[in-house]
Amino acid sequence: MLEKKIIDNGITYQLVGEIYYPVILGVQLPLGFYGSKRANYLIEHNKIHFTNEYSHNRFHTEMFCFNCYCEQLFQKLFFECLDNYPKLTNKQIKEVQKQLKEYILNKYVLQPREVIYNGKELEITK
Repeated sequence: MLEKKIIDNGITYQLVGEIYYPVILGVQLPLGFYGSKRANYLIEHNKIHFTNEYSHNRFHTEMFCFNCYCEQLFQKLFFECLDNYPKLTNKQIKEVQKQLKEYILNKYVLQPREVIYNGKELEITK
């Protein structure tokens, strides 16, 4: 099992999914495509309420991590597809990328239930 945090050359890294990301204090990391879409969805549908600055910062961190999980899922599914269909044309590859993005958006991003990473994959709570 991988450690949740490691220090390498004086830089702290935190495990998010299967990849270590640097911990940068005092900087608000970009949410990315999936994190921004999820945050906007939750805010627009009144699924999240901020009571103080801490909860807003915590939410931002959670959306950053959520984006990391979604990006990793996209890459995993995309490379599986390329392995299974090695002779795809560039046009077909772009279509696969579009379909995978839509799949992740519909399954995990644009839905009201909580989505968590259970250590292996994204999971929708009941």
